[in-house]
Order: sequence, then C-alpha cells, then structure tokens
Amino acid sequence: MKIVIIALGTLASALALVPGQALARDSAAPVHVSYGDLNLRTAAGVRTLDRRLAQAVQTVCAEGATDLARQYAARRCVVATSARLASERSQVIAAATTAALAARSGPSGGASAGNPAGGR
Repeated sequence: MKIVIIALGTLASALALVPGQALARDSAAPVHVSYGDLNLRTAAGVRTLDRRLAQAVQTVCAEGATDLARQYAARRCVVATSARLASERSQVIAAATTAALAARSGPSGGASAGNPAGGR
C-alpha cells in the first residue's frame, strides 16, 4: 500500500506562535494518506489524491477554529503544510507516470512482443 505521510515535527513550532492556544490534534502525530488504489496517470486519480491530501491537511491543521487567533494559525498551517506536500505530491505522480512508461517499454529497452526491434 502506498502512503504519503504528513509529518508534523517542525509544524509544532510554527503553531506555537499563538500563545495559549492548543490544537485539536497532537501536532507530532503523522497523518497517513494512502494512494495505492489510485491511477495517478489520470486526472480523476490526481483529483482524488488532491482531495485526500486536502482532508489530511485540514485534519492536521485543525481547521474550523472559531476564534481569530486559531483561525489565523490554522490558515498558516494549511499554507505551510500544503507547500511542503507539493513536492512530495509531484514526486508521487511523476513516479506513477515513470513506472507506466517503463512498463510500456519493457525490460529490454523498448522492445516488446508486438515491436521486437524496440521502435527501430
């Protein structure tokens, strides 16, 4: 099963900027986002991954706070966490695309049963 983990070790210090405010979640706990069931070579698969990541970020950042200080801290958390996840998201999608291309070209450098010369 493939999983993206939103690790929050450095996030705790960023959220501590609001004195006396406790988050609804323990900021040291990782959130697992599985994507092994998705076809990330399709727009639908990427949209589903994006929805799952957005839900995880909201869980991590305790969005839905009612007072202004917590809303501000939650928004900063969302922006920072989303920015950190962007690189990992791109790597996961690129890996899925690369794996699909490698599977199409076959183990012998591009030759396949239907194209024994490998495109030459």
